[in-house]
Amino acid sequence: MSGHTVLHDDQLGVDVDLVRLLLGRSAPALARMPVRELAASGSSNALFRLGDDLLVRLPLQAGGSQSIRKEARWSPYVAPHLPVPCPEVLLVGDPGAGYPEHWSVLRWLPGRTPSGGRPGAGARPRHPAAGRGARGPGG
Repeated sequence: MSGHTVLHDDQLGVDVDLVRLLLGRSAPALARMPVRELAASGSSNALFRLGDDLLVRLPLQAGGSQSIRKEARWSPYVAPHLPVPCPEVLLVGDPGAGYPEHWSVLRWLPGRTPSGGRPGAGARPRHPAAGRGARGPGG
């Protein structure tokens, strides 16, 4: 079902057709937009471009709904305090069409896929508590 690289023994099958089905159930107007799978997806979620301005994120393993719902709940509170832009969650879709997890539609952030280097190197949190707990042992 998926052109996505298999990373987990229990990986859920996802593809463009599934994205269209899920969108058709939750957001019919979005289902008419072009969808394409992104080559650069993470190990937890498959990523699909939706038109020019949106992204669909589907968990690749059972239990992924928790992180989708948590991101939607907390992003509006945390994002303004981070040193980098964060995608805005526009919709959390329900499981359906044989897919057992919640999924999300986010606003696309233009840019490029990071390569090499330490994530966040040189970035300083705006809020003093934002960086706490992010240091390694003895740091």
